[in-house]
Amino acid sequence: MPRAREPQVRASIIEGFDAFAARNELDYRGLLEQSGINPDEISNPANQISLNAVATLLTLASEQSKDPCLGIHWAEAFPPGATGLLGYLTLNAGSVRKAVAAVARYLCLLMGPVEATFEEEGGIGRLTVSFPPEFSAPRVQYVSFAMALLIIRLRRHAGQGWFPVRADLEHRALPCRETVLRVLGPNVRYDMPANVLHIREQVLDRSNAGADHRLFELIRQLGERMLAEQAPGADIVVDTRKAIMTQLESGAVRVRDVAETLGIGASTLQSRLGAAGFTFEEILTATRRSLSDLYLRDTELPLTEIAFLLGFSELSAFTRAAQRWYGAPPSQRRAELRA
Repeated sequence: MPRAREPQVRASIIEGFDAFAARNELDYRGLLEQSGINPDEISNPANQISLNAVATLLTLASEQSKDPCLGIHWAEAFPPGATGLLGYLTLNAGSVRKAVAAVARYLCLLMGPVEATFEEEGGIGRLTVSFPPEFSAPRVQYVSFAMALLIIRLRRHAGQGWFPVRADLEHRALPCRETVLRVLGPNVRYDMPANVLHIREQVLDRSNAGADHRLFELIRQLGERMLAEQAPGADIVVDTRKAIMTQLESGAVRVRDVAETLGIGASTLQSRLGAAGFTFEEILTATRRSLSDLYLRDTELPLTEIAFLLGFSELSAFTRAAQRWYGAPPSQRRAELRA
């Protein structure tokens, strides 16, 4: 089966990590080598590098330093402006709402494929960030870093004492409670379906006195041009996986239902997937397997709930699938992944 598109992130995401590693007495060069990151690749912050490699880097650094909250500590040390266009947009947004909306729209220019949405209902705004199943490396440190960084950046406009109403994280609980409380706030929920920041309407309304509205508009136009350049390369495989993920909990995932979600016919979908070197069943199985590894490794969800999230009618069906995929039951696979 051909390899799916590797998730990418701009090299600027680890700009300054060498100095951070030195302060924490970490073997920076050794960590890069173990993570599969070529130092030449990160010499240019605009280069695209493997998101899995970056997540592996943070995971190994956490293990080497024995710091279970290394991702959050890296977010606190992260240099201003290292997120490029996205950072300048949030810095110059006229309000918290505009800053959050910019994150939702332009996050994909920093890393992708990633899905970010912003919606408001009942006086609460929700910024949701979802990663693709191809993001297969351990996620705990990277996700906690990314969500902590978002909160820290939004706090510049929302006020130094601000915390989200609630922060949902897709991974298991972090043991460093004081750090979580200081950075993420008192209302953090773990093992959630997606990463979500819940923000009150009154906070979204807060204005940014230091905003440069002209610069914001110029950068926004540049962002739109960059998004337009991405559009012609739309990936039918990525779109199919996204559609599958939205339907897994409903049980049986059928090709005609996924095709309908994508606004095309079932035969057209199968033909386009075939041209890309895939079958629908291969993508369905690969998606389930990737999500299975994520849930088993990075969450504390019970096996019965994982089975349901993967679209299996009962635990025994998940167990049979795990035997085919791994040659071992889910409980053994979880132990192996965490080892």
